[in-house]
Amino acid sequence: MMAVPQRATRTISGRQVLVALLGIAFATAIIPPAAAWGLNQRRIVDTLEGSRAAVAHVAAGVALLGPEEGPAVVRGPGRLPESRDDLPSSVHEAWISAAAPAPALFGAAMPTDAWGHCFFVNAGASGMGGTVWLLSAGPNGVIETPLGASALAGDDIGVAIK
Repeated sequence: MMAVPQRATRTISGRQVLVALLGIAFATAIIPPAAAWGLNQRRIVDTLEGSRAAVAHVAAGVALLGPEEGPAVVRGPGRLPESRDDLPSSVHEAWISAAAPAPALFGAAMPTDAWGHCFFVNAGASGMGGTVWLLSAGPNGVIETPLGASALAGDDIGVAIK
């Protein structure tokens, strides 16, 4: 009978286990959030660039609308951002309930924001001397800028038209 060669047994040190566990923790707890943060930052930049590119076209249309002729808020193509239970929604609901689609104002080439939501314009503010915003609900998908605001609030992304 032939003898079967014995395999050498190998022991794993505590240091090797620690290194392996640190590698797993890094790969699961650090890389995915960092990648998500980077993607979100890119979306913010893309949305801001898209809104700046659309301002000239939309500004001419808002001047034609006039406060007495059109709705207080108009919206472009894309999905309406939804309310969230964990964030205050009265400001958000004011924009959504006042918004009317305005395909002639935005045109077929008007982009959505980077999250697929439509842009809003508070056209009614033009006749009242307020700031007219081309606005995206931003990363959290909830509009936090009040309709008559002179500055953006929360994580909303926008460009002042006038």
